[in-house]
Formats: sequence, C-alpha cells, structure tokens
Amino acid sequence: MIAIHYLFENKKFYKPTNEMVKHFTRRTCEHISLVQKYLQKIMDLNDPRLDNIILKQEMTHDQSKFQEPEMGPYLWVNWSYHQKDLNKKFDPPQEIKSQMQAATFHHVKTNLHHAEAWDKNATEESINPKDRYKVPDKMVDATNMPLTYVASMVADWLAMSEEKKTCPYEWAEKNINRRWKFSDEQVKLIYDLLDKIWVQKIDYKGWIVSIQKYDHGWSGNAKKDKETLSIRGWCSTKEEAIKEFKNMVDNWIKNNS
Repeated sequence: MIAIHYLFENKKFYKPTNEMVKHFTRRTCEHISLVQKYLQKIMDLNDPRLDNIILKQEMTHDQSKFQEPEMGPYLWVNWSYHQKDLNKKFDPPQEIKSQMQAATFHHVKTNLHHAEAWDKNATEESINPKDRYKVPDKMVDATNMPLTYVASMVADWLAMSEEKKTCPYEWAEKNINRRWKFSDEQVKLIYDLLDKIWVQKIDYKGWIVSIQKYDHGWSGNAKKDKETLSIRGWCSTKEEAIKEFKNMVDNWIKNNS
C-alpha cells in the first residue's frame, strides 16, 4: 500500500466559501462535544474491560480534521452531507471528490477510534467511493482493535445518532461483520454499551416510550402530554419492556376513551 501522504501530492485545493468554513467549524465542534459526552458516560460505567485513561485521552476526538491534509477536503465532505440533509443537489468536481476520499482514508487510518486504523491491509477502497456510509466491496478486519478503542468508536456512533436523529442499533446491524469484521468479544461490548447508554425512543400511538437498560434490567417510561406511565419492577429484555409499555398504553387508552 502506498504511503498516505502520496495521495495528496500534486493536487490543488479549490477555495471553499466562508459559509462552508463556518459550517465545518460549527458542525465538527458540535460533533466532538457529543462524542465527549458519550465517552464520559462510558467512563462512568467503570467497565473492567476498558481503560479509562485511554478513554480520557480519546476526548481529543477528531483533531486531525483541523489540520491538513484533512481540513481542506473535509470542508467539502461536511458541506456535501449538509446539502444532502437539506435535500439540495450538490456535486463537487471529480478532483474534489478524489481529495475527499483521500482525506477520509487518511482520517480513518490515523485515528484509532476507526476500525480501518487496525487493518494493515485497508486501502482507500475500504471506504465506499459512492457513499462513505455504505458497505465497501471488501470488509475491513477490525478484530485487532482493542476493546477500549472499540468503546471510543461506539461513542462516535452514538454522537452521530444523536446528531442525525437515527438509531445506533440499526447502524450496528448494517455494519457489524458486513463493513467491519469484529470478534464475538468486540460485538458483545458494542451491544453492552449501546444497551447501557442509548435511550431508545419509540412513538406508539402518540406516546413516546423511552427504554433503557439498568443494573436490574430494562425499564423506562411512556409519556404523552402530562401523563406518564412507568413499569413496576424490571423487564429482563428490551423486547419485554417495549411490549409491556405498549400494553400499558393500550390499557390507558381503553380506560380513558
């Protein structure tokens, strides 16, 4: 594999607009703040499988994006996805797209919370050139990734889910052992952390059901207007808790209709 810096040689950078620079700075800082929030939640668990000293060091998340060779192309990366979120068409020149791809590869190879950093055979093609959030042709081997850095990766996933208002469980299902190959131990840690930290919210008949795992089992509440329904005791699984809350909502509707 060629050295990463060669990917940027002899390439000019198009000048971004001030609006692109402001968006990049604001969005990147907000993302880092969210990652730090979830890293702290993970550290608060005091999980014996993890090294909290390393997790604290990971609070410096994504600083390489503020330096070259990443910052210039990432102005365009962030702006492209921003326009997509706004349902606006934005198609950068091919040279820009190549720089965006190279910068993304540089980022995932030099930041240890990315699986690609732990696969010596990872190449630029390890990132889907058509959509960097989709599965590439060849799966990345992340089995050498230490559990503490897997936890830092999960904090990154959770931050993205909060920002995009998506579900980290769906992201995990789409990518674990499809985009990235993980060991059974790594997969268990991923889902343990998602269960303990992510508050899953479901809209059921106008009620917002919030489910989370606690030490004694699964619980949460269902809210609508000024009404709140809570489980007495604990459910052994997330599915049982969701079913219990749905039954409680149905009974409330029946008794108050």
